[in-house]
Amino acid sequence: RRLARWSPDPKLLFGADEKKHVGAIHCTNQFTSSTDPIYIAAMEASHGLGGILLENANLDDLGGTLYIRGSVPVSIEKKLVTQQSTSAPSFTFRMGDSEKLHGILYNPAVYYHQHIPPGGEVDQNEQREHLLKAMAPFQWYSSILQTTLDSEPILHCYGLHEWAMQYHPEGSPPPPSAKYQSGLDLRVSREVINDTVERKGIRCTHVDALRFFAPAAGPLNHHGAQLERMDQLRLEQKGCVHAHMDLLKIGLK
Repeated sequence: RRLARWSPDPKLLFGADEKKHVGAIHCTNQFTSSTDPIYIAAMEASHGLGGILLENANLDDLGGTLYIRGSVPVSIEKKLVTQQSTSAPSFTFRMGDSEKLHGILYNPAVYYHQHIPPGGEVDQNEQREHLLKAMAPFQWYSSILQTTLDSEPILHCYGLHEWAMQYHPEGSPPPPSAKYQSGLDLRVSREVINDTVERKGIRCTHVDALRFFAPAAGPLNHHGAQLERMDQLRLEQKGCVHAHMDLLKIGLK
């Protein structure tokens, strides 16, 4: 959608050699001698952290497509009010008639440094607590990725977790997805689904896939009827399609 207008190369965040790019400007503190007012405004908006400026992105984009952690509008003589919510930071902007919005600056570091006042005195214990909270997701995903890399792939699950989500023998509770699919015909009969799940069994290692199993299908899983989040460190393996889907989530974080 709107984001496709820019599609900046992610490697720009890791120190590109050129300042100018198609659809994006790479702003870092290495250009300290720059007198470009847009560059100055971008560095002020990010408290000197810099990032990728998506030129001509607007506030509508920020509220929709670009509602991601670390996105900050860049305008000349901007007036910025930051409001902390229970889930993620939201931004309210007041722009005067003389102000012009030049784009949206993106840098995850802007989000993770939001509680540390730039240039101010910071209590070391508070700073340590903030950094530990900011680091925790990355430490967790680093452990998950290492487990995945070190594992032997399981190649005989055959994607039957999808069938387990539709497993519904007579007298058992309906699958959780039934309320969304009441108007859709199954591609194969319920009898074939039930017979296949019972005959083959399920070999599902992914905790998030198991959450959507039909209640009666859990006990048929060779790796456990219920999996906890910590089981990912034990079971995550590189042959799992859900583990590959998680790569996108981890990459975005």
